[in-house]
Amino acid sequence: MGAKRRVTESQPPLRAEDLESRDDLLPDKKWQGLLDQERRLRSAALEIKRRNMTDKILLRHWWKSVGLILQYYERQVALNLTAELLTVIKRMAFSLADGSIPKFITDAAAKGSPSAGDLEKQDIGYALAYWKACEGRLKHNEVVIQIKVDPHPKKTICMAFGIDESTARGWRHKYKPAFLGVNDTNGEILTARMWKAGERYRGGAGRSNAARLARGRKKKRA
Repeated sequence: MGAKRRVTESQPPLRAEDLESRDDLLPDKKWQGLLDQERRLRSAALEIKRRNMTDKILLRHWWKSVGLILQYYERQVALNLTAELLTVIKRMAFSLADGSIPKFITDAAAKGSPSAGDLEKQDIGYALAYWKACEGRLKHNEVVIQIKVDPHPKKTICMAFGIDESTARGWRHKYKPAFLGVNDTNGEILTARMWKAGERYRGGAGRSNAARLARGRKKKRA
């Protein structure tokens, strides 16, 4: 037995849109289905925690189920300020379901927050996912994501991240493409994430201290 054991549910959370499209379910039944789904995923996540193990995919499924509950409540019940607050929390839940950490959470986090190196790796991972999608080799949720409009993804990544081509080639050997979350995605969404990741990388957000110092030494030598 390894240190981690995956007990993630085989089916991803239902979408609120799917429940709403079913005429055979009364509103109470739709609401109850979302609540039951959240409890089931939360129970599974807590069971793993009790064993001192983690399952990132399962936790993202749980966050998505939370977002779906808030989304349904926002559409069916909440009004005015309550709805506005629910919208903010709902968006955070869906961001976490995608594996992205909202700024409101990272800025407030202290102990246990991701290290700068981890955030940098995530941004590099988006670059590699983009590169792989341009080659027609990126598979997500059993669907191949293809970006056909960019015949030179390496040059695009260099432009987005402010790096040279040798650095980009080195990334392919050292890092893996980012996990894109449990939600479905497409080339347009991935392209936007890649450019956003490049913006963070160039701005220094997520760079490890070691990487910053190394780049600084290179500039001085130049």
